[in-house]
This record gives sequence, structure tokens and C-alpha cells, in this order.
Amino acid sequence: MTMEKTNSALVVREDRLWDLSDPRNNGVLADDIVGCNAGYAMRRVIYQDPVTLKIYRFLTTEMTLPPGLIAFLYKLCWDIEKVFDQNKNALGEGKAWTKGDNGKRQQACFICIAHSLLPIFERTVNRDENITDEKSLKKRRDRLVKEIAKARANGKAFNSLISTCLRITKRSLQHIRWMRSCLSSKRGPIDRGA
Repeated sequence: MTMEKTNSALVVREDRLWDLSDPRNNGVLADDIVGCNAGYAMRRVIYQDPVTLKIYRFLTTEMTLPPGLIAFLYKLCWDIEKVFDQNKNALGEGKAWTKGDNGKRQQACFICIAHSLLPIFERTVNRDENITDEKSLKKRRDRLVKEIAKARANGKAFNSLISTCLRITKRSLQHIRWMRSCLSSKRGPIDRGA
């Protein structure tokens, strides 16, 4: 899946039928088969964000998913970019540890382990100590409420996939600093005897 370039010379070959009543397709303007003179064909989904009213043109070879789901999957790709940003800035992994391929692979494995452990620790602290990152959750809820209101003000229906997917990809810097402090402490993360 990719974004269509502004200078592409794609021609619509076929209009695809899609379910207008499916709430996952809110914001979809068109679902076409497009191609160029070279003979290849692909699917183009044109989507308008209900909040910003910006129009996106996605190209894909995936032909079975609803068009609104194609737009949603592209949005999820940006969550991956947030993870890279977290690794580089919050975890300080901006440069390779070594020039060798083996060392780079090991570093990538350690970064993946650290990324996976952060939410595990967060859930464990939530379960065992009843401590949650209320600040991040409230910020996300408030942003969602504002986006839904903006979409309504624009006369658009908010995409149900976005409103139901309330996952936080990045951990807060406060959580990362707490983890760093706990790992460097001789007492451990939670010392009940202190």
C-alpha cells in the first residue's frame, strides 16, 4: 500500500462497487481499478478525512478488503513511525552500536524486546498496583472527542474504525523515565519494604 504520487498518470479502468452503508467506509469517495499505458493495474481508494477534509489517494494490490479498511490500515502504518520516533528519541537509539551486520541485528532485537516489554510492564503495574497512565489516556480521549465534534461540524461521519481502536502505540516519556529509574535502582521497580 502506498500513496499515489501527484504526478502519476493513472487512468480509471473500472469503478468498483462498495457498501456505502458500511460504517467502516465512512469517508471513502471512490474505489477504482486504475492503470497506465504500461499495462499494469492496481486498486485506488480515495478517502477524505472527516476531521481535516484532506483527501488521500491510496494505491494497493489488495482487492478484497473494504475500501475504508484500506484507509484505516494506512493510518496504522503511521503508528509504526511513532514507534521508530520513540526508539530514537525517548530510548536514545539513534545510532547503530557497531558497523557489523551481526551487531546491528542484535541491536534491532534488543530494541524490539524493549518495545515489547514497555507495555507488558505498564499492564503489570496497572494490574498489580492499580496505577494507570491517566494523563495519556485522558489526552487520547479528549483528542478523539474533539475530532468527532470537528467531523460533525464538517457534516461528515467519523470513521468507526478510528473511534473503536483506542490503543496507545507510544509509551509516555514519563513511563519510560520511570522504567529507566527502576532498572537502575538497587531496590527494584516496587520495593514494598521501603
